[in-house]
Amino acid sequence: MNSRFGGMFHSNTSPFLIRDTLLYAKGHRFILFVGICGTGMSALARFLHKKGHFVVGYDSTKSGEYDRIVSSGIVIFNSMDEIDFSKIALIVYSLAIPQGHPLIREDIPNCSRAELLGSVMLDYPIRIAVAGTHGKSTVTSLLHRALTALGEKPTTMSGADLGDGNGPLAIGDSKVFLYECCEYKNSFLYTHPTHALLLNLDHDHTDFFPTIHEVKTSFLRFAELSEKVWYFASDDGLSSIQAQMPSHAHPYYLYDEYPEKIDTPPPFGVKMRGEGKGGYTFYKSETESISLTPTILGDVGIFNTLAALTLLSDLGYDITSSAKILERLPPIARRIELLGRIGNAPLYYDFAHHPTEIRETISTLAKRYGKAPVVVFAPHTYTRTRDLWDGFVMALSLATLVFLCPITPARESPIPHVTSENLVRLLPVGSRVVCTAEDVIEQLPLTDAPIVLMGAGELTKIQKELMEMQTFIPIS
Repeated sequence: MNSRFGGMFHSNTSPFLIRDTLLYAKGHRFILFVGICGTGMSALARFLHKKGHFVVGYDSTKSGEYDRIVSSGIVIFNSMDEIDFSKIALIVYSLAIPQGHPLIREDIPNCSRAELLGSVMLDYPIRIAVAGTHGKSTVTSLLHRALTALGEKPTTMSGADLGDGNGPLAIGDSKVFLYECCEYKNSFLYTHPTHALLLNLDHDHTDFFPTIHEVKTSFLRFAELSEKVWYFASDDGLSSIQAQMPSHAHPYYLYDEYPEKIDTPPPFGVKMRGEGKGGYTFYKSETESISLTPTILGDVGIFNTLAALTLLSDLGYDITSSAKILERLPPIARRIELLGRIGNAPLYYDFAHHPTEIRETISTLAKRYGKAPVVVFAPHTYTRTRDLWDGFVMALSLATLVFLCPITPARESPIPHVTSENLVRLLPVGSRVVCTAEDVIEQLPLTDAPIVLMGAGELTKIQKELMEMQTFIPIS
């Protein structure tokens, strides 16, 4: 299996061959999803199932989207011996599956999730991609719910719950396909957007991108794929490649003060200025503007709604109607989400797993409450923890106190000396490693400072345990 851009990650199967295989199999052969319980895999599996395909899955665990998948009528095997390969027409694999896995057979057509995603979207004339190191799920959810309120029926696939009760998948009509796409292992290069949003660019997925140079190269390749691209030129990472962007890519900015007079009009139609307290004025032109205050806390609320309004404006939707919809939307799950209280302390959850995201979440809560939060954090992958080590130390040191969960390995094997025990020694006095909610509660100082759970993996178990404790008071 050879990647289009090197490595051994994608099958390089033509999207048209995948479409032909799906057409041939429909109604009498099965599509097997290996690693089906992942959010992105589950969305594609449920999509094909809803479209009348016979879908089965394999996963070694019953985590993630397992219950939602099974309740939709899809059979999930937990033993490879139960699978009858004579009835399988196509094998779809998650990139979390290790190379050489016995279910990825050479005698049966196979493709990565990204390749299947790129194939099924070709039936839609408008294909909107949301890309970036941070905030992809949030902006995808904002756009999905805004487009729905504006009268569209988008088919949407996200990496997180869309907030409309359907999990990471919503099936609409045959016009708009909205999707979150990830740069990991160049996956987004196998999709076919007509419109793309680039939110930001940072060094991440260090097991695949050794340096930020490789990340920039991948983003530039992605920008070439779309017919129209909007990118946030106030982001340091994206601004560093602005001169190399293709001619169909257009910047949008965050201005401290809107430039009332511009000698040379810039090649974009969206401008805004900060107004403090999370509000801002969005400009489509020098004569057309609208003010709004996002429901998402902090600067990320401005950045994310600015991205959504930029794209909606470019698609021709009225900016006043779009802004009013975004202002009415409830806060996004997993994005500085208020869960309730533990005693007198507000309890939040945020999916942050990168130093940039951690720093932003801690700063936002510190500004809101006048004191830095207590952080419960689960590092995600050994390579990210190792390669961004100094960034994690600097970001987490902004907290009042840090409780570190063991590193979530995901697809990786342990790396010597890369442990939460070694990391916690460099953090604020009193920080320690925890494994259960009881560990957190027993060692939590008496404080009314906010508590924020950040990350995923083992943290989901601690979150569940905390919310089941008698001292937890849910928001009304």
